[in-house]
Amino acid sequence: MTEIQQVITTLHDQFTLKVLGFVMSCFLGFEVHRSNESITLTQQNYARDLLTTTQLLDSKPQRTLMCSTSESFPKIDTPMQNPTMYRGVIGALQYFTMTRPYITFHMNRLSLFMQSLTFNHWSACKHVLRYLAGTFDMGLTSNVAYSLNLQGFIDADWAGCYDDRKSTSVTAFSFVVIS
Repeated sequence: MTEIQQVITTLHDQFTLKVLGFVMSCFLGFEVHRSNESITLTQQNYARDLLTTTQLLDSKPQRTLMCSTSESFPKIDTPMQNPTMYRGVIGALQYFTMTRPYITFHMNRLSLFMQSLTFNHWSACKHVLRYLAGTFDMGLTSNVAYSLNLQGFIDADWAGCYDDRKSTSVTAFSFVVIS
């Protein structure tokens, strides 16, 4: 505790600092929910703010994300004249991949069209936002364990992208530290 207090004092001498205590409940848009068995990080307030900004807070929630196995968007569509809103929302949604890594593929697909944005891309983006509206309480959970357990998962789809025939792959590793 004395070392922690020394760090706080040193930081306070250099910066404006507000000490909120030693039990973290919210940090940079992440909410921390603790129990004896686990710690869960969520972004409920961040999601509500984003849905309020896009006027989709009261929209009907979607049960699934966009389909990853079919042709994403038609080749011919009406281009959007002002893509600023789309780019801002995509940037905000990228932040959600910290607590919801399973949406990374979908965010990557939507990010590919920043320069040639159409109304179908915006519709797909709104679909992801509606999915978030129905899953506020989901997040990243780390369970307490008393042994080291390392798990790795790899998934690959060779030339499976219908738009450009590129391969996609994802890897995920998780481990639990002895406590």
